[in-house]
Amino acid sequence: MSLTVLSKPEENNAVINTLPLILYSQNNNQSQFKYIIDAYKNGESQRLTRIKFANNAQFNNGVGTIDLSPLVRDYLGYDKPWYVSGSVNYTQNFNACRFDFIAGEEYAQTPSSSVDIYDGLGNTGQPAFTASQNNLFLVVNEYDEGSYNWDFNEYAGVPLTNYDYKNSFNTSAYPIDQRIEQGKIVYNGDYETVTYAARVSGSQSIIFTSIEVTIYSGSTQVAYQDITGVAAGTQDNENMLRYIGVGPENLSNFNATLQTAFDGEWTGYEVFTDCSIKNNTVDIFKSMYYKNGNCTNYDRTRFAFINKFGTWDYFNIDLPLGKMTKLKKKEVTRTHFQSQDFYTIPFSGSVPQLYGADVYNINSRGLDNYYTQPTDTFLITSNWLDQEDSDWLTQLIDSPDVYQQIDEYFQPINVLTARYNWRTNKRGQKNFQYEIEFELSNKRTSR
Repeated sequence: MSLTVLSKPEENNAVINTLPLILYSQNNNQSQFKYIIDAYKNGESQRLTRIKFANNAQFNNGVGTIDLSPLVRDYLGYDKPWYVSGSVNYTQNFNACRFDFIAGEEYAQTPSSSVDIYDGLGNTGQPAFTASQNNLFLVVNEYDEGSYNWDFNEYAGVPLTNYDYKNSFNTSAYPIDQRIEQGKIVYNGDYETVTYAARVSGSQSIIFTSIEVTIYSGSTQVAYQDITGVAAGTQDNENMLRYIGVGPENLSNFNATLQTAFDGEWTGYEVFTDCSIKNNTVDIFKSMYYKNGNCTNYDRTRFAFINKFGTWDYFNIDLPLGKMTKLKKKEVTRTHFQSQDFYTIPFSGSVPQLYGADVYNINSRGLDNYYTQPTDTFLITSNWLDQEDSDWLTQLIDSPDVYQQIDEYFQPINVLTARYNWRTNKRGQKNFQYEIEFELSNKRTSR
């Protein structure tokens, strides 16, 4: 008899989560019985890992339960598509991948006999029963829906971010300059990307009809460009995520038309996406507005951080950045009186003469530093934020991977802020600030 799947995770799911797979075999009362799960990546023949686990007949009638998430979480990581120009299906795809979980079983005829492996289909042989196939994303499932499953459909066709693009203003009822005024602040030189899921099932992809950029000076259009590129309308089932370069520097690198516009007097721009799910005629539209922040009097501090979807968000703070330096020193105390600093030579029939250093030398060091390790700590206070932006920005403080953009480079940092208050007054508090303390991941060289 073949194995039976009693419960499995939905196809699109969050790997930072519990993903229970529940199996049943009528052979569970056999001697030395165990379920077997083999994990494979994206249809590859090379097995990633094999897990064997016993049933618990006393409590669950021989049902086998396993959490799939720990089996494959280490095979995912974070893409770094900061410099994407245009729109691409990123080839590395560390953030998300399709996994196959193939089941089997093993047992012996007697308690003392050797164990045989069965394919889960009723025959001897290596596991061949497909227990679950999942597109797994490095998403944190907070169980908001009261389920182990992540509600992927809510994010199909929209950016994987909780940033509030002020959708209430994204209508033609408001003039374009008012829509841009509510946009996200960016500066010339900023790199920024937005991320979409590119596949919703094993056979269904998200098809981008168009990705359009329109740059404005006030209410006047100064440039327009479709940046969909060669990926327009493609259905690449091997790629899980779609990255779109939407920062001023990403767009300037796309072509001369956009570069000329960003070198001029621009006040903001709109990024418009039109996509649909394969075999679904309903298009999904999204407008994202960005505002020119170049008029500030302060140097900006720009962060790139992994949000709870495992993709990149970006944030600028245009307030002063404080810097503190802590020195870790190691000392040694040397003997002030060094016999090798002087010597005597006897003369025949006379008193020995003293040569070399004086007996006391004020320049001779006693206490000495032989090791100095500087550690720089930075502290910055955010601008005043509304509730939506302040809720979103907590993901920067919680993030497992944060960088600071300095010129065209991204420098890894460690956020040291370990505690923050938010929503402290439901009635009276309408604006919020955070203090963000961080240090460089790569510290200055010791001396």
